[in-house]
Amino acid sequence: MHDCDGINFHTGDSVAAGDKLTPSRYAMFWSTKDGYHPHAIAYGVKAFALTSGSYQHVTVKSQDEINLGAYAVRDGDTLFITVINKENSDTVRDAMCSINAGETFAKAQSMLLTAPDGNLAVKEGVTLGGGTIHDDATFDGKWADGQINGATVNFQLPQGSAVVLKLTKEK
Repeated sequence: MHDCDGINFHTGDSVAAGDKLTPSRYAMFWSTKDGYHPHAIAYGVKAFALTSGSYQHVTVKSQDEINLGAYAVRDGDTLFITVINKENSDTVRDAMCSINAGETFAKAQSMLLTAPDGNLAVKEGVTLGGGTIHDDATFDGKWADGQINGATVNFQLPQGSAVVLKLTKEK
């Protein structure tokens, strides 16, 4: 898909920097006495790991031409849509979004991925679904119930954040 053969993430607690080892700033995790401490990038990976299925085309629109990315996968009667607000400026640019899923769904849930104060440079304090990934790999984020009107979901997405939407059909 998308002509990508793979992705290499930095791993390990330190990396070579010339003749010495330095802490790996881009590692997903660092070792701790209780397991592995997640860095901000681990939350992005976790957000995509919440979804599964086959790729679906999706378009998301905001009222002010805000820089958004959208990705969707379908697994049976469930459609997962991940939307990323890529805005990062001194002027807050939250997005008022509207997605037409193209068919009727009975239930909408979401998990919001945020950094404190929308600061994309933070190394700690990132949450997904209001929860954190703990050093022992447990995760306490929760799906929040949202509103869907047939095929349309409307939501606000703060600058520098992302949301995973889970739309399900009535069973």
